[in-house]
Amino acid sequence: GDVQSSPAVVDGVVYVGSWDDYLYALDADSGQLRWRYDTGWWVVSSPAVVDGVVYVGSGDDYVYALDADSGQLRWRYETGHWVRSSPAVVDGVVYVGSNDGYVYALDAASGQLRWRYETGGDLGDYVRSSPAVVDGVVYVGSGDGFVYALSTGR
Repeated sequence: GDVQSSPAVVDGVVYVGSWDDYLYALDADSGQLRWRYDTGWWVVSSPAVVDGVVYVGSGDDYVYALDADSGQLRWRYETGHWVRSSPAVVDGVVYVGSNDGYVYALDAASGQLRWRYETGGDLGDYVRSSPAVVDGVVYVGSGDGFVYALSTGR
């Protein structure tokens, strides 16, 4: 399928999503498939790989955490709509936007919701922007035409 996801390359492995519903782990030298994970819907979110875990969003409304070596599911969290945003993982928290208009902060180990912030209130106020996190502030753009600066709560 079409590949719109930007690859992440960590420890000789390329992680990338595809419109064919899979997240792939490929050997960076040979291109050989190490594993693939079927989300059941397209994956245009670019994966983030931190401490042996791959975090990625999917068109099935979920954020996934997969073991980087095996592709085994660690957890998944359901948002209210597609997840095109690419996660940022900082200090044990996954920050990601959703087409439901919310920015989510999820515990990186468990996937439990720490907080969420509504950017506009209408479905058109999607959050496809990928968050940047600096000095305790999450910066993210929204379909409502604004850029938000949100406290990480730390």
